[in-house]
Amino acid sequence: MSKHKAPTITQAMAVLERHGLLMQSDAKLPSVVALVVGKPVRGSWWGHPQGDAIHILNTQLREHPDVIATHLVGRKITYVHRRLWPELFGVATSKEKWQLDGLSRDCRTLFRRVEKHGFIRSDDEALLPTVSSRERRTVIRTLEERLLVHCVEVHTERGTHAKAMQTWARCRRQKKFRRKPLAAPDARERLSAVIKLWSGGSNTNALLPWPLES
Repeated sequence: MSKHKAPTITQAMAVLERHGLLMQSDAKLPSVVALVVGKPVRGSWWGHPQGDAIHILNTQLREHPDVIATHLVGRKITYVHRRLWPELFGVATSKEKWQLDGLSRDCRTLFRRVEKHGFIRSDDEALLPTVSSRERRTVIRTLEERLLVHCVEVHTERGTHAKAMQTWARCRRQKKFRRKPLAAPDARERLSAVIKLWSGGSNTNALLPWPLES
């Protein structure tokens, strides 16, 4: 049986632009993994025979000027096309209750630091010095899943990779996106509708980072 041919970045961008959203990996929703392999892959894709092709396409999407990668749908990495950025920025910068309520002290401390400095690397030794590395990763993941920060991968001086947190304002400047974000209620409503249609009627409430009644 011949191996499924991986799409080019141009082909993947055509799919992303058409739907506005694309998962990195998911068992049911349209994803990069499914595009490369030809079907969804359950569990980690790193050990898959086409893992290198998946990694290459993920990297190309992350670096594309019309793409933002963030934990939007189902708390998983979601690629968002530029045409949905007014909605994304409108939601992410709103600082609504669903984003702020119940945050731990460490989460609030780190969020204030990102807001102050604009950009903080996760491998900074002064970052939450009283907590363990595992706890630090949990704090960063919480801020990321609530769309309070935008995370990017950076190359360290040691030749390894680290995660860095930046404000959405910095992300907008880097992407040279000058359109005004939508008001938060309109942004949530539009993104909810897009996700519901795109997911084929899946449990939309479970896919959203905000409650539908907010």
